[in-house]
Amino acid sequence: MGDNLSEDEINALLTPESDKLTPLLEDFLRVNRRTMPSFTETMGSLVSKTCTVSDPQVLLTSPSDILGRLPEELVEIQLNFRGAYSGSHSYYMDKTEAQLIANSMMGVDSEELDATALSAISEAFSQSVNAQLAFVEREFEEHISQGAPLDIQVIGKGSLALTPPVFTLLYDMNFDGEKALSIIEIINQDLAESIGKLLHQEEIVKSPGASKAGEAPKVEGVSFPSFRATEIGPQEEQNLGLLMDVPVTLAVELGRTKWQLRDVLTIGEGSIIELEKQAGEPVDVLVNNNLIARGEVVVVDENFSVRITEIITSFEQMMQKGM
Repeated sequence: MGDNLSEDEINALLTPESDKLTPLLEDFLRVNRRTMPSFTETMGSLVSKTCTVSDPQVLLTSPSDILGRLPEELVEIQLNFRGAYSGSHSYYMDKTEAQLIANSMMGVDSEELDATALSAISEAFSQSVNAQLAFVEREFEEHISQGAPLDIQVIGKGSLALTPPVFTLLYDMNFDGEKALSIIEIINQDLAESIGKLLHQEEIVKSPGASKAGEAPKVEGVSFPSFRATEIGPQEEQNLGLLMDVPVTLAVELGRTKWQLRDVLTIGEGSIIELEKQAGEPVDVLVNNNLIARGEVVVVDENFSVRITEIITSFEQMMQKGM
């Protein structure tokens, strides 16, 4: 099936006891389908297996009906959204099946779902959902923020309290063709409908380099030096010409640091991350994760920019390093 769900396909996703979906919930399903490859690709890379997810079965009924579908003992992963698109969002799965994901990530064969295993599962779902949200930002030019995982725990379904209205999706997740795992995603219905509205929003995002009409761009802190041109021979020029249309990713890195997974999971609003780079040091400019230059951060017409102050390697050396 394609990215856009037809009316018949949406009806086929409904469980018999489900109420009819609102148009915005139908649109949420369409958005969800378009983002799901980002989720499965990230999940698969973390467990080192090919991950596939079935089209979801939709359940839009009372909390008691939803609870009836949950296993007696389950793992709850809360990954709520915040900001303009805020609301509750959680995943639930059988404890034994959650153990399989943790074992694949850690390369062990354990039957104990301890704190380390739970942290690994939480990180897998957090990164996979972040990949979905990154797709939304690229596709719809709308930012949706995921808060730090509020909680991951093993609970009995009797202690679970669902606050309506909620929207429930039932998935089968499969790794390398092995036994399918049952995943239940529960999202606040108002939040789901807000995400569904993305399909109808007009494009109002302003071009990053645009200035106000009639105003000259304001440039601060930029004084470009003269750089010596590098001469190349005819053969090198011909080789470079073949590569000019190859897309590359250019990134500016402020700094790095190394943390243990348990420390990453404590990050929340207001957390301070201390980087290894000293204040005032130049930032790194990378192409496809290869360092090519350093520079200083400046502000050009209210946008962050980088003035190059040092070239690290030639283009040829950078390409060889990436091989």
